[in-house]
Amino acid sequence: MLLTLAQLEQYFQRIGYTGPRSATLETLCALHRLHPLAIPFENLDPWLGQPPTLDGAVLFDKLVLRQRGGYCLEQNGLFAQVLQTLGFTVRGLSARVFWNLDADAQPPRTHQALLVAVAGAEWLVDVGFGGLTLLGPLRLAPDCAQSTPLETLRLRQSGTGFMLDALLPSGAKPMYHFVLETALPADFIQSNWYVGAYPQSRFVRHLITACVRLEANHTLTRHNLFDRAYSIYRSGQAPEIHTLQNAAQLRQLLREVFALPIDALPSLAARVQTLFSEQ
Repeated sequence: MLLTLAQLEQYFQRIGYTGPRSATLETLCALHRLHPLAIPFENLDPWLGQPPTLDGAVLFDKLVLRQRGGYCLEQNGLFAQVLQTLGFTVRGLSARVFWNLDADAQPPRTHQALLVAVAGAEWLVDVGFGGLTLLGPLRLAPDCAQSTPLETLRLRQSGTGFMLDALLPSGAKPMYHFVLETALPADFIQSNWYVGAYPQSRFVRHLITACVRLEANHTLTRHNLFDRAYSIYRSGQAPEIHTLQNAAQLRQLLREVFALPIDALPSLAARVQTLFSEQ
């Protein structure tokens, strides 16, 4: 669905965007950078036994009005609405995630990304890849390194589609594979059930949150949480890895670092406590 002008302004206020409202590459890059800085990646709903809905009005209410975050299907679902309202041509893509999997893995298509046509080219757009969420669009051009505000990435042709690689000091590491066939809303509904309700889904079994923060020295920092493991990544530095010691510490982190309104989730406290009672 398209947003109303009032909703569009509410979204811009949410992410701190004050630039032009035109469908240009400059606008796309600015929105793509600001969205992950303001709206955290999080899976609190499925972790609490409440599979998210992908209805456009519900996504807007959750991520904009209620100041929550979401996972890829929610983040890119909202972002697609914003871009389409501005006049961009947007297609949904369905991807297989290979991050941290063995080379011979055969994962299902559970990740949503977007393909946007602008400035005479097609661009991969993705504001919802967890702890490695893109901070800028990537031109759909194979085998060339593309810099983003934090990482250098590369698209390479793989089979009938493309693999997205993160170019790390240790070498290239695959993130996800996608084909250019347009994914339908029904495809994402199916993926959403698998990710948000299937008992063996990592998003049902584990607490996963991530955000990007702008520090006082104007550098960008990634903050990732997986259950009790809290990691901080700064460009060019070894990551800081912390193991949280108690539920109060974790709730404080969710509230202060990830900027999540956890007081509105009455069942969260008991669920968080299980992470420490299982030690």
